[in-house]
Amino acid sequence: MGIIMKKFFSILLFFTIAFTGQAQKSDELVKIDGVKYYVHTVQKGHTLYAISKVYSVSIEDIIAANPGVENGLSIGQEILIPKKSINKKESRQNPPQLIDGQLIHTVRQGETLFGIAKKYKMSVEELEKQNPSVKEGLKAGMKLVINQSDVKEVKTEDIKPALPDDYIEHTVKEKETLYAISKQYHVSIDSIVTINPALTEGLKTGMIIYIPKTEEEYTDELKAEGKIFSPEYKSSYNIALILPFDLKKTDTLILEHQLRMKPLELDQNTLVSVEYYRGFSMAMDSLRKQGLSARIFVFDLGKDSLAAIELMNNPVLKEMDLIYGPFHYSSFRIMAGFAHQNGIKIISPINHPNRILLNKPEVIETLPSRNTQIRFLAGYLADTDSAYRNLVVY
Repeated sequence: MGIIMKKFFSILLFFTIAFTGQAQKSDELVKIDGVKYYVHTVQKGHTLYAISKVYSVSIEDIIAANPGVENGLSIGQEILIPKKSINKKESRQNPPQLIDGQLIHTVRQGETLFGIAKKYKMSVEELEKQNPSVKEGLKAGMKLVINQSDVKEVKTEDIKPALPDDYIEHTVKEKETLYAISKQYHVSIDSIVTINPALTEGLKTGMIIYIPKTEEEYTDELKAEGKIFSPEYKSSYNIALILPFDLKKTDTLILEHQLRMKPLELDQNTLVSVEYYRGFSMAMDSLRKQGLSARIFVFDLGKDSLAAIELMNNPVLKEMDLIYGPFHYSSFRIMAGFAHQNGIKIISPINHPNRILLNKPEVIETLPSRNTQIRFLAGYLADTDSAYRNLVVY
C-alpha cells in the first residue's frame, strides 16, 4: 500500500475510491459453494429496502443469503447479494443510488413524476413534498430523494437504517429538541441525524431515535459485561497449524517415482503448504528467541468437509490456544465454528467472505477484504490533521 508519513506527507497507492459518501453497486464478486455473490458494505442510513432497490433484488433473497439481517443491519457489515437473483429487467430500468444514506433517483430523459412515483409505490404528492424543485419542471439529471417511509407496502423493519454497534435508544419526550438531546449525550446533532433518516419528518413525541455512544460510555459498558479483560499470559501455548499437504497423495507419488520411475510432480497445494510451513517455522524460531514457549501441532487438511469434521472431533484440538488455518473456505468454516464453541482463537491465513467473522470474535483475518481496507484507509485519511497534505494515488 505504500508508506504513510503522518506528520509530513502521505503517499498511498489507491485509484477509484471517491470519499463522497456515495455508494455504488459493489463490483466485488465471491463464489461460495458454487454460487456467485456481490459483497455489499453497509454504510450509515442503508436499509434492506434501499439495498434491494439498488441491486434490483428482492428483500427476501437478501435475507436468505444473509440470515439475521432481518433483525437489523450494522454499519460496516458486509452482506452478500446473490447475482443469480438480480432482476435483469429492473436493473436495466434506471435503478436508484445510495448517497449519504439516502435513496436517490436520477431522472432520465422522458421520465415523468407519475412514472417515478409509481416505480417506488408512492404518490406524486409525497414525491413533490420531498423534492419541491420538481414543481418547476422535471429535467434529466435531476436527483430526487426517495423518502422510504412514504413507500407503500414496505415493512417497518425493512426501512430500519443500519446502526453502529454502539448506540443508545432514546424515546423523545414532549417539547424535547434535537439540541437538548445532543447536549444530553455529548454528541453532535449531525451524528444523530445521520443514523435516523426519520428525522427528516421532524422530531415527534414518543419517537424512538438512536444515539451513537461516546467511546468512554462504550468502553465502560464492555468492561461491565466482561468483554474487556486485562491481558493474561501463559507459560506455554499449544498452536495448531492446519495446511493442505495432501500427504496420502504425496506418498503415492513418491512411491510410484521410486518403483516405476514416474516423474515426481507434486500437487500445487503440497508445494504451497511446504513453503508456508517453512515460513511459519522461521517466524516461530524468532518468537522463541524472544521468550515464547509453544508446542506446534501440524495437521493435514484440504477442502474435504468430512475430514474437517473428523479433525474437529480430535480431543487434542480442544487443548489448543490458537489454530492457524485451514486454507480452504469449506473446511475453515467448520473449524471457525469449532473455535467459536470452544473459545479458541483461529486465524484465517487467506481472505474469506467477511460473513464468516460475524458473531465469532475468535476469528481473525490476516488479509482483510478490499472493502475493509478501503474503509479503514478512508477513516485514517478523515482523522488525519488537515494541516498536512495527503496525496492519494492508485
